[in-house]
Amino acid sequence: MATQKQLRVARIISEKPRKSVSSAMREAGYSSRSAEKPQELTRSKGWQELMDKHLPDETLLNVHKGLLKNHDWRAREAGLDKAYKLKGSYKATKVAISDPFADLSDEELDLLIAERQPIIDRFMRFSTLKNNRNVK
Repeated sequence: MATQKQLRVARIISEKPRKSVSSAMREAGYSSRSAEKPQELTRSKGWQELMDKHLPDETLLNVHKGLLKNHDWRAREAGLDKAYKLKGSYKATKVAISDPFADLSDEELDLLIAERQPIIDRFMRFSTLKNNRNVK
């Protein structure tokens, strides 16, 4: 069952759809620290029950289908996007970033830079020439 604060957040967002969950949480009485992590609210059991009651998947699906047929779809699409976010339907995307230079020492990095310095110098000359031509 949703708490009183969760109900206040939902009411605030329904009255002011452009308001973020974080700012609605602060307005509803959550601490600033809690409002920094709105996903803790949106992933809670009480919030999910509230969203299932007021934003049932069947309703969202019908709007989604309507978007495919409607030429003037921007406002409906934005509302649908917000509804999916409120329900926590979007899964987090993780991006793996690898650094090929992470295991190199400063000396090894300096050596790589020194080896590539002629290429860097040529690029810088070309870049300067190109920019000077565009100024004319």
